[in-house]
Amino acid sequence: SIDETLITEIKDLIERAVLFFETRISLDDITIDIDDVQEGLIRIHLEYTISSINTRSNIVYPFYFEEGSEVSL
Repeated sequence: SIDETLITEIKDLIERAVLFFETRISLDDITIDIDDVQEGLIRIHLEYTISSINTRSNIVYPFYFEEGSEVSL
């Protein structure tokens, strides 16, 4: 059964997943629609803002054709 406790737990899991694994966005709101739960459908709507700053958690792999090796292409 879907109750308010389960909905709160789902929201918390989503918030933590975004916080730890998708640092390029910040969540503004999470809406869970359970109108069609009898058909086995739960709709989860995320509203978020894309961060426009370069944070320490960004991963950048520079690739240079001519720097640091004698390899010919």
